Amino acid sequence: MKQILSIILILVNVSFLSAQSFQISGQLIDKDNSESIPYASVKLLDANQEIITFTSSDFEGNFEMNKVKKGEYNIEISFVGYHSLHKSISLSDHLNLGTVYLNPNVQQLDEIVVKDLKETVSTKIDRKVYDASDFETARSGTATDMLNKLPQISVSPEGDVSVRGTQGFMVYVNGKPTQIDPSTLLSQISAGSIENIEVITVPSAKYDAQGKAGIINITVNKSELEGTSISAGGMLGGSPWRDGAEPVRGGGNFNITHQKDKWTFNAGANYLSRNVDGRREGDSEITQRDSDGNRTGTYHMDAAGDRPEWHVNYSANAGVGYDFNENTSLKASYFYGHKSNKRTANYVYHNYYKDLDGQMIDGSEEYIYNPNTHNRFGDFHTANLDFFHQFENKSKLNLGLVYEHSILGDDLDNKNQVYNKGTESPEETILTHYTQVTDQPLHAIRFSLDYEKPISDNQTVSFGVQPQFLTQTGNYNYDTLNLNNGDWEQHPYSNSYELKRNIYAGYVDYGARFGKLNLKAGLRLEYTDQVMTVGNYAVFPIIDVPEQDEFVVQQLNAFPSLNLDYEFNENNRLIFGASRRINRPPTKNMAPFLYRRHFEVYEVGDPTLQPEFVNLAEVTFDKKIGNQNISLTAFYRGVENAVFRVNVVNEGENVLMRSYTNAGDDQSLGLELNSNFNIAKRVKLFMGGSLYHYAINGSIYGQTIDQSSLNWSWKSTLNTELTKTLSFVFDIDVQSATVTAQGQNDLFYMSNIALVYKPTSMPDWTFTGRANDIFQSNIKGLDTTGKDRNSNENTFYQRTTYYRYGPIVEFSVNYTMNAKPKKKGKKTEFDKQF
Repeated sequence: MKQILSIILILVNVSFLSAQSFQISGQLIDKDNSESIPYASVKLLDANQEIITFTSSDFEGNFEMNKVKKGEYNIEISFVGYHSLHKSISLSDHLNLGTVYLNPNVQQLDEIVVKDLKETVSTKIDRKVYDASDFETARSGTATDMLNKLPQISVSPEGDVSVRGTQGFMVYVNGKPTQIDPSTLLSQISAGSIENIEVITVPSAKYDAQGKAGIINITVNKSELEGTSISAGGMLGGSPWRDGAEPVRGGGNFNITHQKDKWTFNAGANYLSRNVDGRREGDSEITQRDSDGNRTGTYHMDAAGDRPEWHVNYSANAGVGYDFNENTSLKASYFYGHKSNKRTANYVYHNYYKDLDGQMIDGSEEYIYNPNTHNRFGDFHTANLDFFHQFENKSKLNLGLVYEHSILGDDLDNKNQVYNKGTESPEETILTHYTQVTDQPLHAIRFSLDYEKPISDNQTVSFGVQPQFLTQTGNYNYDTLNLNNGDWEQHPYSNSYELKRNIYAGYVDYGARFGKLNLKAGLRLEYTDQVMTVGNYAVFPIIDVPEQDEFVVQQLNAFPSLNLDYEFNENNRLIFGASRRINRPPTKNMAPFLYRRHFEVYEVGDPTLQPEFVNLAEVTFDKKIGNQNISLTAFYRGVENAVFRVNVVNEGENVLMRSYTNAGDDQSLGLELNSNFNIAKRVKLFMGGSLYHYAINGSIYGQTIDQSSLNWSWKSTLNTELTKTLSFVFDIDVQSATVTAQGQNDLFYMSNIALVYKPTSMPDWTFTGRANDIFQSNIKGLDTTGKDRNSNENTFYQRTTYYRYGPIVEFSVNYTMNAKPKKKGKKTEFDKQF
């Protein structure tokens, strides 16, 4: 409580100066579909057409111009893809223009109506905004698939998402944060429901400081139409031509929104099942030493086998909103999701010893069949309550409450059998058999109070408090089969934990517009009060962790931020951003649960992990050339006290031990490109990529780490309207090789295509055919090497390659019934004057 009071006293001790003023406000709406128009330019000009002030509409299409003097003015509203609007106004009091409709720019071309092509990406003061409708090859998947189309983002074989080469970011949905693990949450969101994706690489103080890669805000479809809107779809696909392949993948979704008078209701459901056939090949080599530490040879574990995967996600959501009046609203929503990621690894291991000359030692050879099944699953519940009020002086108050409850689990079944090389088949003889089951429920609650007030002409100040409280417990049962009597016995490494992480946060933000310069500066304070209690520390000596049952983190940190946007003219902008952030380790990296996922490796968390601290800075030049747009960003990211996933040798069992540790620093310095090209009236090309120097410096268990690489990525999406009803989409993703703390990840590339058919006789229907991985290139390889701290000789080497078989075809059908484009509300000043 003391921490909350201290933060409030520091942040709210601000004197707000008010002056009498006139304000012009309104909301921009697409006249064809009644959707809001964000980021449009709104200018106020005098009789000589000189700009008095200007602003941009927010995400909901709302705009405000404050402290405008009494007089006669011209207002000009413009946005790419729409006809500009010009009109004279007379100002003698506050002027609410209400709903302002913009007409899409429609041209006649060979008797075919063609709309100006909308930009795939747009640049704002603190973010890049991507139009999800352009990434058609991902529409049948999840948010993870959609994110993988963006130039800053890459996705690992395990579904872990990285931004500019680093993991650790916050996910917001419709502007609301969540405690759910980002990769888990992203797999719960249907890509077909996504409207746009905002990548906020340098967030302001208003947002959580958590996440070294920034924030990803996903906006799902929201209807602002009065009446009933319905959308539904289904997908069926697979790889039936591949022997042994899972024959079917499929899914469906349904969403309904009803808006009448002051009430809005929405509900939806989604199901997706996607099976992937694959294979894994790899070899591991561990250096052998005698009792004096001298090298005697190497132990080898060469493995290969099938690795099929089954991914099932389903979810349901519902919400209700009530507008008391045009200034006050209350919204409530609920989301339920289920996720199951299962894989089977049927590997055959060829194990043997080699001497110092590299010759296989006679009698050391053995073959082992290691079938193991791992299922990660979870159920997720999230409830939101939001209250909004705008006061007569145009200040705004937002109150929010979020409650989350998740039940996370792992189920691993692993056994080793004798493998008969002569018959190329496993025998009945079982060498070892064990199961590992975890149950990790999570409860989290978050409050937010955000207040924003205009204090002078084109200046606002906002502040807020955002405390959050998380409790997660975990139970881990490690059972082994007694081969003598057939009984299951509990392993001494069975364990439990309880994590309590409370964060008391507050911020103050100042925003202003001085001529062509838009400025936002802020300071955020966060106090972390974290305690992890462990039930059993028997495993700690293996990973060099102190044998204690409680691990505490208590610290107060300050996170400043600065964002500048200078508009030279309508076609040229320069944007600067800088901030400091924190990355608290996820529970899965801290839980002291010893998993034996394969024959050659253990994996265990480290409860001593400390937060990482991140310094971010970037400069963006955004240029428009006619209908073309190019955005070039120079960026820097420096991570202090960086956490790396590392491997060491467990000499007692001759296997690798994988864990996590704070081991040093890493830096990224480079360039990022986002560009839109309208090649022709019916052809649009989005191209993006990055080129940056990545360096790692530190020490891992006494081994000095000093690695660097020049990394690059390239992603392109081509959208072509072949006819009025048929369009073609092609995309390609290329990721360069990159160093890791102990090795390297290989180059990767993949391409997909789609055909989209929208018959004129059935305007509410869309039929899509997709082919993913058309070049059968979904192959990811990596290698890892450990060094002795004294001799710098190899202690181990591991090389692994994952194959996921393609191509995979999918066919989908979607139906949309939109409500009539009728907006609520009384006749406004805009209706009178425009």
